[in-house]
Amino acid sequence: MAAVRLRLEGGKLAELAIGLTAVGPSPFLVKGTVALVGRPLDEATLAEIKETVRRQAQPMRTTTIK
Repeated sequence: MAAVRLRLEGGKLAELAIGLTAVGPSPFLVKGTVALVGRPLDEATLAEIKETVRRQAQPMRTTTIK
């Protein structure tokens, strides 16, 4: 599951934060989204967002605490 906070100004990203769950024992904030601020929200930017998330998202192996 993911949560996204996105703010546009003039068709460009002014703010972007993505949080993921089920990737560890606690929610995870995706790193590198600040580098996308200022870019237009177009297909190329969406592809980069997708790749940024894909590189960091790894399924949680277990929820059992030992």
